Amino acid sequence: ADAARALLALPPHGGAYWAAAIKGAAGRGSVASVRGLLAAALADERLAGGPGEARVRLEAVVAYGALKRPAAAVREYEAGVKEGLWRVSDTQPLNTALNAAAWGPLRRATDLADAAAAGGARFDLVTYNTLLKAAMRAARADPRRAAAAAERTLRSLRAAGLSGDEYTYNSAVKVFAYGGDAGRALRVLDDVAAAGGAPTRAVWGSLLVAAGRAGLTDVCRRLWADMEAAGVAPGLDGWHARLQAAAYSLAADDAVDALNGMTAADVAPTSLSYNLALKAHAPPPGRGAAAGRLKTGLGLLDAMRSAGVAPDVATFTSLIGLAAGAGAAEAAVALFEAALAAGVRPDARCYEALWAACRTPETAGAALTTFRRAVWGPRRGRPRRAGFHALAASLLDAGRPRDAARIAA
Repeated sequence: ADAARALLALPPHGGAYWAAAIKGAAGRGSVASVRGLLAAALADERLAGGPGEARVRLEAVVAYGALKRPAAAVREYEAGVKEGLWRVSDTQPLNTALNAAAWGPLRRATDLADAAAAGGARFDLVTYNTLLKAAMRAARADPRRAAAAAERTLRSLRAAGLSGDEYTYNSAVKVFAYGGDAGRALRVLDDVAAAGGAPTRAVWGSLLVAAGRAGLTDVCRRLWADMEAAGVAPGLDGWHARLQAAAYSLAADDAVDALNGMTAADVAPTSLSYNLALKAHAPPPGRGAAAGRLKTGLGLLDAMRSAGVAPDVATFTSLIGLAAGAGAAEAAVALFEAALAAGVRPDARCYEALWAACRTPETAGAALTTFRRAVWGPRRGRPRRAGFHALAASLLDAGRPRDAARIAA
C-alpha cells in the first residue's frame, strides 16, 4: 500500500515505475504484492487504456509467469486483448503469455496458440520454441499429448518456412525422451537434417541422454562417434551427457572410458563427473559383479581425491550402495564414517543406503545409532518411508526381530 501511494505521487512515465515495482515484487516471490500493485496501477487513471496500461499488464503477465502462476498470467493477457491494449494477432504479447502458460497444463498453452492463430497471428521461432517448452514440461505427466503437440509444432514450423535452432531440437528430443519414445527422440536428427542444419553440442548431448535412458548403449557409442566425426567438441557438458547416458543404462565400462577420455582431452572432471560414473556401476547384477564394481568404485574415489575433487554426499551414497550390493556391510559403515570425517552431511538417501547395507549382527548397532542421529538431526536427513523399511529389513536379517518390529511400528 505504501509503495502504491508513492507511485501515485510520481509522474506516470508511461507506466515504467509501476512495471518496475511489479517486476521487483515478482523477484521477491510475492504473489500478493504483484496482485496489489497491479490493482493499484490499473486504478491509476493516467494510464487507463493507453501504452502505460499495456506496459503494466504485460509486466504482470511476465511476473505471474516467473511466479509460476500460469492461470493468472493468461487472465491478464486475455484482459489486455479484451481492452484493446494489444491484438490477438500481436506476436510479442502472445509469446510472453505462452511462456507463462508453459508452467501449467499443456492444453492451456495450445488453446492460447490456437486462438491467436485463428485471430491472424503469425508465429515466429520464439512462439514455436515456447510451445515445445510447454510440451517438454508436460511430457512426463502426459506423454501422448505432449508428443502430439511437439509433432504438430514441428510440422507447423516447417510449413511456415522457418528453420529451428538449438533450442527447438533440444526441446523436441526431450519431449520424446521424457515420454519414453527414444526412437522418435533419435529421429529428431532427421528433422535437423531436413531443415538443412546440423546438431549442436547441446542437441548431441540430449540425444545421448535419450539413448541412455532407454538403455541403448550401442546407440550411445554410435552417437558419440558421429558427434566426433562431425567435428563437434563435446566440452564438459558433452562429457557429462555421455556419463549420464552411461548412468541411465548402467554401462560401467562406458563410464570409466568417458572419465579417461575427459582426462585425455584435457577436460577436468568435476564431482558431477565422478558421481555419474559411480551411478553407472549400480545396481549391480549379482554378488560377484557387485564386488568388482565396489572395487572399481573405491578406485574412482581414490582418483577423485587425487584430482583434488572433494567427494560429496552423492559420492558416498553411491559407494555405500555398492557396498550394500556386494554384501560388504562393514565397508559401508567405514564409508559412512569417512563421509562424516570429511565434513559431509548425510541426507535421507545416504542413511537409507547405509541401513540397507547393515544386514549383519556386527553392523546392526551402527545402523540403530545412525537411525537415532537421523531422527533427531537436521531435516534433510530425516528418515523417509523407504528408510524405515530398509532398516527394518536389515535388522531382521541381522537377527534382531524386536528392534525390527519397533522400527516398523
